[in-house]
Amino acid sequence: MIRSLAVVAAVLAVAPAQAAQPAKAPLSAYDRCLAGPAARAQAGAIACVDAEIRRQDAALERDYQAVLKDMIDLEKDRDPPEAIASDPVRAAQRAWAAFRDADCRLAASPTWGARAELDARQCVLENTIDRAESLAAEANPSAEPPPGAVIAPPSPCEKRAHTARDMGVCALNDLARSDARLNRTYKALLAQLVPGDKDTLRAAQRLWIAYRDAACDRYMDDRLWGRDGGYQATTCADAMTSARADQLEAFFKSHGPRAAR
Repeated sequence: MIRSLAVVAAVLAVAPAQAAQPAKAPLSAYDRCLAGPAARAQAGAIACVDAEIRRQDAALERDYQAVLKDMIDLEKDRDPPEAIASDPVRAAQRAWAAFRDADCRLAASPTWGARAELDARQCVLENTIDRAESLAAEANPSAEPPPGAVIAPPSPCEKRAHTARDMGVCALNDLARSDARLNRTYKALLAQLVPGDKDTLRAAQRLWIAYRDAACDRYMDDRLWGRDGGYQATTCADAMTSARADQLEAFFKSHGPRAAR
């Protein structure tokens, strides 16, 4: 799920205290860097972010290669071998990279003044973390979620569902609601932007749609995913759409009103 690092930190900070708390995990290299005196200046904070981007890029590449290998192994079992699993993974990764670059151009806009350089790098970092976590979950489906990860509870519709058909209807309804929220948020943000930034957001949103479709539509292949593929594709699209709405809402709160100046 795409999520703000600040939101995650806030969630962890307000966790209720208990009588017996486990020992706190040591600060990551990134946290230590941001807590250091050099990060008080923007140049120092940018250096911290750039170093963390390199670490997250390495994690992303590792998990991407693991997912790709799993898909290639599936293809080898076919007679004759057929690239029906690995090619969609590659396409999704290319689509994600194009979206990330376009999305962070908006944060880099001169409209935002001196903050733009750091914001753009933080945008790259957050998008990279989100993609790395998504690939890690696919590469290691039985692994525990990372600390602070937000796990979406079943929707009210899913709680009432009794059959696979019911679950499919719920998934479609949930996707429709997420899509409506995304459209409202997108239009509200677009209305606040100056013309050049509007074009940047439109381009990023088109590339996000291409990324979502590439990432989720691959589950529609019955040869790999069976009759459950349609449901998996819909829930994938719902999760990504909701996450994109969250992302744009956060950007609107921190940047939107400034654009009208």
